Amino acid sequence: MTRRDIPNLITLLRLLLLVPLVVTLLRGEFVSALLIFAVAGLSDAVDGYLARNCGWGTTLGAILDPIAD
Repeated sequence: MTRRDIPNLITLLRLLLLVPLVVTLLRGEFVSALLIFAVAGLSDAVDGYLARNCGWGTTLGAILDPIAD
């Protein structure tokens, strides 16, 4: 694993957050769902920043990021 992989790992983790987000919404745990959504949003900003400003963008990231969004 290299530094260039960090934004992709963050994006994959954001995709994995979808499961707990849906579960908390279905259970009516809206505060928890909001916190999960906020973490996902923050991670989107972080991986985008790293990919653009550090030059760590990859073809895989260009595919995965819109899916995760």
